[in-house]
Parts: sequence; C-alpha cells; structure tokens
Amino acid sequence: MASEKDGLLGALGKGAAGAAGGALFLWFSGLLKPLWSWLHQTWLSLWTHLMAQSSWPNWLAYVISLAAALACLRWARRQWRSRKDSTWRFHQLSFLGVLWRWLPTSGLPSHVSGYCPACDTRLVYETLVPNFDHPRRIALHCETCSSVRLRMEGNLDYMNARVIREIDRLQRTGEWKQHVPD
Repeated sequence: MASEKDGLLGALGKGAAGAAGGALFLWFSGLLKPLWSWLHQTWLSLWTHLMAQSSWPNWLAYVISLAAALACLRWARRQWRSRKDSTWRFHQLSFLGVLWRWLPTSGLPSHVSGYCPACDTRLVYETLVPNFDHPRRIALHCETCSSVRLRMEGNLDYMNARVIREIDRLQRTGEWKQHVPD
C-alpha cells in the first residue's frame, strides 16, 4: 500500500518539478509575463461571463444545460437498449425446467438465479448426499411449492456455468429473440 502512495506522491512531485522548470524557462526567456497576462485576462473574462446576469446567472444556465444533456444521453441509451434487436432485452430463459433470470451486462450474464416456473419463487440450492451411483448431485427446490425443480450431477458452479453457456449460445446464434416477448 505504501508503494502505491509513494508512486502517487512521486508522480505529483515530478509534475510539480516539471511545472516549476517550465515556468523558470519561460521566465528566463521573457515569455512568462506575457503568458501570465494572457492567462489572467482569460480568467477574468471567463469569470465576468459566468457571473453576468441575464434573467438568471450564466453559471446556473450551464449547470442546467449539462444536466439536460446528461438526461438526454441516458434517455438515448435506454432507447438503444430497448430496441428489438438488442440482447439487453434478453434477461430471462426457461431451461432445464427452471426459469432463469440474470442481469444483462456487456458480456456474459451476471447474477444468474433460478426461479420456480409455477409460483415465481427463487429456488434454494442444496447438495444431495453423494452415493456410489451419483458421486456429486445438487438440487434446486421451491420452498413455496415444496417441490424439487431440478436435480443434476455437479455442483453450483457447474450448474451456473451450464446456464451461462446456454445463454451465450442463444446470443451468438440469434435464437435469443425467440425467448423475448415482442
């Protein structure tokens, strides 16, 4: 942790030294006074403009304009994601007798969860006692319906990976459109 802090302080020190060296060079070459004068005049003009009053302060107009531009960008992004050919609309799939939901992200889905197709309750994961025939088995059961919705060999990571592989396959082949209502 100390090395990261030293690296930041070192970078700031190098930047300050570079700025001081550049200012010293400009002072010796006689360009510092005209540059300072220009910067000062520019700052005063900007400050005067921002503090000027029309029906409301200019600085407030810029803040409101920035907020409006951000709102327009968010609206455009939402419209882009909700178009018919966007995989962002694909966030639910019935697979292996379970209703799977996830958060659509830029790549593969995240936070995949299984839900009961009968009562829409989130399913509970349990590891079944291994025996000679089935060394590792898991089950997803519904606490509301008191029913087991899925039994399979493997563990939770394998089950989630299998669902994610199916979602990936559907997205790559374009079959995901059949699972999204119009």
